[in-house]
Amino acid sequence: MIRVFVEVTGGDAPLRVEMRAESIGQAVAIIEELHPGRTVQVVFPIDPEEFFVEDSQGAKASYDRTGTLVQATVSEAWAF
Repeated sequence: MIRVFVEVTGGDAPLRVEMRAESIGQAVAIIEELHPGRTVQVVFPIDPEEFFVEDSQGAKASYDRTGTLVQATVSEAWAF
């Protein structure tokens, strides 16, 4: 499991999302599906010390909106 931040633009305000997934490609694909029609880009540089994570719960997204972190599993995130 990896951990990256992606930025979503093209809406009211840019959104930075912490994503945990099996790969960078999977992380981007999940966020693109959650935010159709918006631009999704990986935020660089990627912190090598925090890139690989152990997570038995599967892919997760943590949204950073107005400074508040909200964590949800990807299946819960699709409900938004």
